[in-house]
Amino acid sequence: MTRTCTRDVLSNILCRLRVKSLKRFQCVCKSWYALIRNPSFVTLHLHFHSRQKKNTHLFTLNHLPDQENKFSDYFKHTYGSIEIFGPRNGIYCLHESTTFRGDVIALMNVSSREFKFVPKPAEQSIIWHTGSLSKEFIEIGFDPKTNDYKVVFLKDRIYPTRVRQAAVFHVSSNSWKKLNDPLLSHVTVYRRSCITDTYVNGNVHWLAFEGDPSRKDGYILSFDMVGEVFAKIKLPDLRICEDQYDSVFAVRNESLSLIVYPMTPHYPMETSYTKCFDVWVMQEYGNDSSWTKQFTIGPIAFVERLLGFWRNGEFLLEDGWGCTSSYEPSTQKMEKLFFDQCQLLQHSCIYSESLVSVTGNAKSDFEIVIEDRPSLQLDSRVQT
Repeated sequence: MTRTCTRDVLSNILCRLRVKSLKRFQCVCKSWYALIRNPSFVTLHLHFHSRQKKNTHLFTLNHLPDQENKFSDYFKHTYGSIEIFGPRNGIYCLHESTTFRGDVIALMNVSSREFKFVPKPAEQSIIWHTGSLSKEFIEIGFDPKTNDYKVVFLKDRIYPTRVRQAAVFHVSSNSWKKLNDPLLSHVTVYRRSCITDTYVNGNVHWLAFEGDPSRKDGYILSFDMVGEVFAKIKLPDLRICEDQYDSVFAVRNESLSLIVYPMTPHYPMETSYTKCFDVWVMQEYGNDSSWTKQFTIGPIAFVERLLGFWRNGEFLLEDGWGCTSSYEPSTQKMEKLFFDQCQLLQHSCIYSESLVSVTGNAKSDFEIVIEDRPSLQLDSRVQT
């Protein structure tokens, strides 16, 4: 009984620590090593940190010049072309599409510095190598029924013949499964119509249309990570596919949100321009009539696009120089983040603490910068 209580107390203490500290404590003794790597403790640690105040840290993904590293062999020629999705329980998905190597996908846990390259599909019918006339769309999700992480992959190839297909990668089995859903035969996903995370109610989402990208044809394409099926969700009554406006999905207060804003002028640095952002929220998931326009922020000068939401509903915005800023709607206060690394910045994402393993242990050639609350210290960066 004493031993059990001691283990429970120790677990309760250790689960409050950050991954960086836990990695060091694994070396204390064999019992601590076994405890920290135990799946039950990993879940306990994840639940504890998920209940804490969310979105208080950011990380950026930047290239470093080391070309001897395994990670660099895949991504060293891809400035500005890598996409990042997530996090899902601390796991991020990185994607690059090239003409010669095809699609390169990796899973990465930033806090533990682990990554795993997703293998190419063994099934020949899944198109992997691509040409210039194709588009790829990826999302990462979690299946609570099977305790499995999944990556869903959509490809729309135009040449030499039009092919629309989808496949899902199961992390637990390290294998791909082709999805034969008749809904996909008429669907065209409208660019990358999301921020890093659109996972709501067990589903991921894209903006799609049938036929012309007009108001009457536009809708949301959702994918259920448990049932592995696609479905349609109606959009709010507005024009989001016109050439003058852009739109992205995001998760705000655990609800699916749609943010609509004007597109950037052709010469943004030579023109004084401002943008307003309309925020629509689906109050009840799956109920088309529950779309509500919550508020509008702006006008804000020289803003390129919305990156996501941070801390207490602050907006993460990117300007025309690639710099990231936070914007507080109630005070209309804007603060620059990572302001001296604008030229190197690849992505700016919400940082999530997690011990969940992606079964990789190699280090990448990316510099990961974690930034604490800029309201306390604007240039507070901790490289870990």
